[in-house]
Amino acid sequence: MKYLFIVPLVFVAFISLPAQQISPAILNLKWNAKWIAAGAGNEQGYGVYNFRKVITITVKPETFIIHVSADNRYKLFVNGVLVSLGPARGDLFHWNFETVDIAAYLISGQNVVSATVWNYGAFKPIAQISNRTAFILQGNSDKEQTLNSNNSWKVEQDSSYSPLVPNLIYSYYVAGPGDKINYNLKKSGWETIHFDEGNWQQAVELSNGLPKGVFDWSEDWMLVPRPIPAMELTMQRMQVIRKANNILMPQDFLDGNHSFVVPPHTNAKLLIDRGILTNAYPVLKFD
Repeated sequence: MKYLFIVPLVFVAFISLPAQQISPAILNLKWNAKWIAAGAGNEQGYGVYNFRKVITITVKPETFIIHVSADNRYKLFVNGVLVSLGPARGDLFHWNFETVDIAAYLISGQNVVSATVWNYGAFKPIAQISNRTAFILQGNSDKEQTLNSNNSWKVEQDSSYSPLVPNLIYSYYVAGPGDKINYNLKKSGWETIHFDEGNWQQAVELSNGLPKGVFDWSEDWMLVPRPIPAMELTMQRMQVIRKANNILMPQDFLDGNHSFVVPPHTNAKLLIDRGILTNAYPVLKFD
């Protein structure tokens, strides 16, 4: 039997720093950091990729500011903690990057910074402009440039994901697909320091990061600071279980302290109601 624990709508709060904390060199010079990718393959197709880099810090810093972006989107983790989500949508001539101080998440000794990057490929929302799958991270000053993205980063495609595309007939559909996840293929703990990355590949370098207005022969993304605040991320629990098919559900499960059992080989369906209109991404935690 599988015991399933769900914590609906649980978020970790983080903020993107204002533009005045960005070093002038970040806005006016070619970045030392490279756009990196997983190498030859489906460069513009659907795919989910995990990147990671281990660094050693002798003394915990008071500040450690980095700039980060990806195509299509990313989640950034420091020692397993989600610290940034982006980028804000733009176009290739105004490709947004987030600025984040990750000092609070670093420790003396070994640290790992990791990112999930995904590209919905042909299934991407109409609003999502894209060049190709790629990730970039640039340190704000000399002390942070040990984290600059280059071929010292490791990468592996997460094959547990596949697109879940609605079956629409004679319809105009502009949103992205859902995700179908095969947890038999899922690798847990990859974003933590104790994960064995021995079978991962070196990331492939593409081109240097270029702030908008800085000339180079590259025709890639023109980087600009994120113009809007980061999303508000707060915890909100679901309110009511509306339907449970092929499964026995305790109503007090929604308080976060109870579990339920899904029998083996069962097709169970669960409908949970937030109670009020909420624009959010649910987080499902289970074991």
